[in-house]
Amino acid sequence: MADRIELKIGNINIIWDGSSLMFQDGANSNLNLTFSASNLPDLIDFLCSLKAEEKELRLGFRVPLSVSRGLSVSITYGGKTCSVRPLNLSLSGILLEFSEGEVNEIPIDTPIKIRIQLQETTAVLNGVVSRRSGNQYGIFFPDSVRDKVLDPPDSLQAICTKLEKQWLRERVKE
Repeated sequence: MADRIELKIGNINIIWDGSSLMFQDGANSNLNLTFSASNLPDLIDFLCSLKAEEKELRLGFRVPLSVSRGLSVSITYGGKTCSVRPLNLSLSGILLEFSEGEVNEIPIDTPIKIRIQLQETTAVLNGVVSRRSGNQYGIFFPDSVRDKVLDPPDSLQAICTKLEKQWLRERVKE
């Protein structure tokens, strides 16, 4: 077992005991949050998404979508509409994946329309292909940024908020 490591940031105590990472509110002993070691990669992904880097200036938290969570996504490009698999979603963009046989050669910087639906909430957005790797495409939502400030459409904000809550609930249960 690793040595116990403690760190204090403001009034929050952060404790690693070799198998779990605990966050304790020093001002309120009833407010504690514990992550098992198996959940730390997701926590690290979340924390890293908050820091803008030179190569990737992501605005907002990226919600991993390893399970569908009831989200459906389709894109329209070149007069054709097809369903795609969402891999992660943020207020400023989405990473999506085409089925193997359906990969269209959509060039970088190409504008597309994207429809995202979760339960009764639907967002129809303008998107721009920002990157591609195999059958995965990164799509930026230009309508989410005004004067370099994140200001997403209400429908997208509602969808992201629901997905973030679902993701966090799952993390706390584990």
